[in-house]
Amino acid sequence: MGVRSTPSIKSLVTSSIFPSVVDSHGDSELGRRLAVALPGLDTEPVPVISAEDTILAKLRWYREGGAVSDRQWRDIGGILAASDGQLDLDYLERWARVMGLAALYERAMGMK
Repeated sequence: MGVRSTPSIKSLVTSSIFPSVVDSHGDSELGRRLAVALPGLDTEPVPVISAEDTILAKLRWYREGGAVSDRQWRDIGGILAASDGQLDLDYLERWARVMGLAALYERAMGMK
């Protein structure tokens, strides 16, 4: 998977671009993407994946990285804290099971 970070001098914002995984979850992820205007930039809104799909991606990266990355857990905790109860938990739970991430998902939900 290729990752590209693209800093913007104008706004001092860095974004990372991750290609979507080609599987049934990747299809769902793309179907749920949101168009978000980037603060301070005079551009069209850019597509980003939902908070739920970001959590699932970070759980997958954590597992694929040998289950040792504190960064993924910090990020997941931050998303859970910022979501203020607005996450689609049914969606998260269903995809965590399908992706073989159920145990990690349960552990992450314990951080709330």
